[in-house]
Amino acid sequence: TVGARFDNAGQDGGAFDKLLNFIFGADSLYTFKNVTSMNLDPMVGLMGIGDKMVTRSITAVGVVVVASGISAIAGAIPNPVSEFVATLFDKLAGLAYLVVLIGLGAGLMLFYLLPLMPFIYFFFAIASWVMEIFEAIVA
Repeated sequence: TVGARFDNAGQDGGAFDKLLNFIFGADSLYTFKNVTSMNLDPMVGLMGIGDKMVTRSITAVGVVVVASGISAIAGAIPNPVSEFVATLFDKLAGLAYLVVLIGLGAGLMLFYLLPLMPFIYFFFAIASWVMEIFEAIVA
Protein backbone atom coordinates (compact mmCIF):
# COMPACT_ATOMS: atom_id res chain seq x y z
CA THR A 1 0.00 0.00 0.00
CA VAL A 2 0.98 3.62 -0.27
CA GLY A 3 1.27 4.01 3.49
CA ALA A 4 3.65 1.07 3.71
CA ARG A 5 5.66 2.53 0.85
CA PHE A 6 6.10 5.84 2.67
CA ASP A 7 6.65 4.08 5.97
CA ASN A 8 9.96 2.57 4.90
CA ALA A 9 10.77 4.86 1.98
CA GLY A 10 14.43 5.02 1.13
CA GLN A 11 15.41 2.20 3.47
CA ASP A 12 15.01 -0.79 1.20
CA GLY A 13 15.08 0.89 -2.21
CA GLY A 14 17.90 1.60 -4.58
CA ALA A 15 20.12 4.65 -4.85
CA PHE A 16 17.57 6.59 -6.90
CA ASP A 17 14.85 5.87 -4.33
CA LYS A 18 17.16 7.09 -1.57
CA LEU A 19 17.94 10.26 -3.57
CA LEU A 20 14.24 10.98 -4.02
CA ASN A 21 13.61 10.31 -0.33
CA PHE A 22 16.43 12.67 0.60
CA ILE A 23 15.20 15.50 -1.63
CA PHE A 24 11.43 15.17 -1.34
CA GLY A 25 11.38 13.82 2.21
CA ALA A 26 8.92 10.94 1.92
CA ASP A 27 9.04 10.54 5.69
CA SER A 28 7.59 14.02 6.19
CA LEU A 29 4.93 13.30 3.57
CA TYR A 30 3.94 10.19 5.51
CA THR A 31 3.68 12.07 8.80
CA PHE A 32 1.69 14.80 7.06
CA LYS A 33 -0.74 12.14 5.84
CA ASN A 34 -1.62 11.35 9.47
CA VAL A 35 -3.07 14.81 10.12
CA THR A 36 -5.11 13.61 13.10
CA SER A 37 -1.92 13.26 15.14
CA MET A 38 -0.84 16.82 14.39
CA ASN A 39 -2.28 19.96 15.95
CA LEU A 40 -1.15 22.16 13.08
CA ASP A 41 -2.86 24.09 10.38
CA PRO A 42 -2.45 22.06 7.17
CA MET A 43 -0.91 25.07 5.44
CA VAL A 44 1.80 25.21 8.11
CA GLY A 45 2.52 21.52 7.56
CA LEU A 46 2.79 22.03 3.81
CA MET A 47 5.06 25.02 4.37
CA GLY A 48 7.27 22.84 6.56
CA ILE A 49 7.48 20.23 3.81
CA GLY A 50 8.34 22.98 1.32
CA ASP A 51 11.06 24.31 3.63
CA LYS A 52 12.56 20.83 3.93
CA MET A 53 12.44 20.38 0.17
CA VAL A 54 14.19 23.70 -0.49
CA THR A 55 16.87 22.99 2.12
CA ARG A 56 17.47 19.46 0.89
CA SER A 57 17.53 20.58 -2.75
CA ILE A 58 20.16 23.22 -2.02
CA THR A 59 22.18 20.58 -0.16
CA ALA A 60 21.81 18.19 -3.09
CA VAL A 61 23.18 20.88 -5.43
CA GLY A 62 26.46 20.47 -3.55
CA VAL A 63 26.37 16.75 -4.26
CA VAL A 64 25.78 17.48 -7.95
CA VAL A 65 28.72 19.88 -7.99
CA VAL A 66 30.96 17.24 -6.40
CA ALA A 67 29.79 14.66 -8.98
CA SER A 68 30.55 17.12 -11.78
CA GLY A 69 33.99 17.76 -10.27
CA ILE A 70 34.72 14.03 -10.10
CA SER A 71 33.61 13.77 -13.73
CA ALA A 72 35.96 16.58 -14.77
CA ILE A 73 38.91 15.19 -12.81
CA ALA A 74 38.37 11.64 -14.08
CA GLY A 75 37.96 12.91 -17.64
CA ALA A 76 41.40 14.52 -17.52
CA ILE A 77 43.12 11.18 -16.88
CA PRO A 78 43.78 9.23 -20.13
CA ASN A 79 42.61 5.83 -18.95
CA PRO A 80 39.62 3.76 -20.14
CA VAL A 81 38.43 3.21 -16.56
CA SER A 82 38.64 6.90 -15.70
CA GLU A 83 36.83 7.78 -18.94
CA PHE A 84 34.05 5.40 -17.93
CA VAL A 85 33.94 6.97 -14.45
CA ALA A 86 33.84 10.45 -16.02
CA THR A 87 30.95 9.49 -18.30
CA LEU A 88 29.10 7.76 -15.47
CA PHE A 89 29.39 10.70 -13.08
CA ASP A 90 28.51 13.14 -15.85
CA LYS A 91 25.27 11.28 -16.59
CA LEU A 92 24.45 10.83 -12.89
CA ALA A 93 25.07 14.52 -12.24
CA GLY A 94 22.67 15.44 -15.04
CA LEU A 95 19.96 13.15 -13.68
CA ALA A 96 20.47 14.34 -10.11
CA TYR A 97 20.39 17.97 -11.26
CA LEU A 98 17.02 17.38 -12.94
CA VAL A 99 15.61 15.79 -9.78
CA VAL A 100 17.03 18.64 -7.68
CA LEU A 101 15.36 21.24 -9.91
CA ILE A 102 12.01 19.47 -9.60
CA GLY A 103 12.38 19.34 -5.81
CA LEU A 104 13.46 22.97 -5.64
CA GLY A 105 10.54 24.10 -7.78
CA ALA A 106 7.99 22.18 -5.72
CA GLY A 107 9.56 23.37 -2.47
CA LEU A 108 9.52 27.01 -3.56
CA MET A 109 5.87 26.69 -4.53
CA LEU A 110 4.94 25.18 -1.18
CA PHE A 111 7.11 27.41 1.00
CA TYR A 112 6.68 30.79 -0.68
CA LEU A 113 3.68 30.75 -3.02
CA LEU A 114 1.22 28.76 -0.90
CA PRO A 115 1.15 31.29 1.99
CA LEU A 116 0.53 34.09 -0.54
CA MET A 117 -2.58 32.46 -2.00
CA PRO A 118 -5.09 34.06 0.43
CA PHE A 119 -3.57 37.48 -0.25
CA ILE A 120 -3.70 36.86 -4.01
CA TYR A 121 -7.39 35.90 -3.80
CA PHE A 122 -8.11 38.97 -1.66
CA PHE A 123 -6.16 41.28 -3.99
CA PHE A 124 -8.01 40.09 -7.10
CA ALA A 125 -11.36 40.30 -5.30
CA ILE A 126 -10.65 43.95 -4.41
CA ALA A 127 -9.41 44.66 -7.95
CA SER A 128 -12.56 43.18 -9.50
CA TRP A 129 -14.72 45.16 -7.05
CA VAL A 130 -12.95 48.40 -8.03
CA MET A 131 -13.41 47.57 -11.72
CA GLU A 132 -17.12 47.00 -11.12
CA ILE A 133 -17.33 50.42 -9.43
CA PHE A 134 -15.70 52.07 -12.46
CA GLU A 135 -17.97 50.11 -14.78
CA ALA A 136 -21.02 51.31 -12.83
CA ILE A 137 -19.78 54.91 -13.03
CA VAL A 138 -19.29 54.67 -16.79
CA ALA A 139 -22.65 52.97 -17.35
